[in-house]
Amino acid sequence: QQLLSYYSNNPNDLLKIMVALEFGVVEEERRSPWVAGATSCLLFFLGSLPSVVPFAFVTDPLDGLIAAGVATGIALLFVGGVKTWATRGRPLEAAVENLVIA
Repeated sequence: QQLLSYYSNNPNDLLKIMVALEFGVVEEERRSPWVAGATSCLLFFLGSLPSVVPFAFVTDPLDGLIAAGVATGIALLFVGGVKTWATRGRPLEAAVENLVIA
């Protein structure tokens, strides 16, 4: 009852809480689009390295392809295991899942 009367008298606060609940956006937490873009660019670059770098060290394309496949598989297992830091899941299961899905 108190919440209803408060938000009836304060529509801006009601809008803020609805936006936060619906979209997960809180005005005080606005992030810079430049930082988000730069971070995304850096992470995509780093993600491409395991599949590209092996070709710089071998002369035979087939050897490069095999090395790139192995390096990419290891990187996918690593990323899958690390994501459990945020999800609180089981690292081995998440690593294999990440490898299979990718």
